[in-house]
Amino acid sequence: MNRSLVGLFFLAFVVCSVLADTFTINVAPGGANKFDPATTNAKVGDTIQFSFQSGRNSVVEASNSTSCIPLPGGIDSTVKNSGDTFQLTLTDAKQTINFYNGVNNLCSAGMRGSITVQGAKAASTDGSSGSSSDGSGSGGSGGASAATSSSIVSYGVLVASAIVAVFASF
Repeated sequence: MNRSLVGLFFLAFVVCSVLADTFTINVAPGGANKFDPATTNAKVGDTIQFSFQSGRNSVVEASNSTSCIPLPGGIDSTVKNSGDTFQLTLTDAKQTINFYNGVNNLCSAGMRGSITVQGAKAASTDGSSGSSSDGSGSGGSGGASAATSSSIVSYGVLVASAIVAVFASF
């Protein structure tokens, strides 16, 4: 029976991990003052990775699609350099996350983007330097709290716990 529970836990973890996607948004690709893509559709549990391509840029959450004013308590990558990344794991129910580049007044020049979150809540963040982030909560974070574990793992643990509870009742 012990082996069965371990197998079920592993299966639940794998299933939940497969259900989440990672989307990359390039910041200032080729030196252009834009996000590519400017709009992204994602779901709760997905990870958005901002990949800083050139210069010094940032990702700041705005209250609407035309605002260049930071949303209080919103996402803020802080200023990043070319080669840095900033990750955002979607964990809450917001229908749209509007963001802009907070460096050198580029928002006013139109450097804005949005993420439409389907089946959602708010977002946890993990800002990091370098080419990747391990979700450990290291690196700089802005207005949102740093993620200490991946939401995918949380979903896996939740599903595995439910499966264990069902089998334990037999």
